[in-house]
Amino acid sequence: IHFRLLNLGPPAAAEPAWADAAAWHLGGLEVPVPAPERFLLHLALHARQHGHCLLRLFADLAVHRATWAVDPARFAALAREHHLAGAAWLSLQLAAELFDRPDIAAPATALAPSPLGRFALAALWRPRRALALAAPRWPVRAELPRAYLLSGAPLREKLAWTGAVASGGLARRRARKRKGTRRP
Repeated sequence: IHFRLLNLGPPAAAEPAWADAAAWHLGGLEVPVPAPERFLLHLALHARQHGHCLLRLFADLAVHRATWAVDPARFAALAREHHLAGAAWLSLQLAAELFDRPDIAAPATALAPSPLGRFALAALWRPRRALALAAPRWPVRAELPRAYLLSGAPLREKLAWTGAVASGGLARRRARKRKGTRRP
């Protein structure tokens, strides 16, 4: 997450987003943290700023919503004050859909755009691409070999395993071995 909560224009002498920061005690230190509404807005904008391209950005929103209580009216007021209602609404909506948790989008209900506004947001920011993040990019069965090949197993073992898989099946060879039959 970027240090500036609202990364718009040149840095101001004093970041207004820290004006209502609360003190959080961490290991004997007093650390300022943004108000939950401001930080949720920041996370929503962070997801938008990176083009809604990483599932991790939506996970940040889901974790925040599961951890902190947010005042929806204050959240909506902040988003409107900074002219970020559409971006905040879309980020929270996408997170809610990706994680199948409607509660994630609850603070943004008051920010819902008109049907024409939704069409404009969809045309500008292509939310379907973000929703595709929930679909696996490759079959799960392909993930295990990758994990094995990147593991600390000896290179000779990895090469033998890769050769067996590529030549048509380690499982068939093991089955024939158990039965005591040979390949024709």
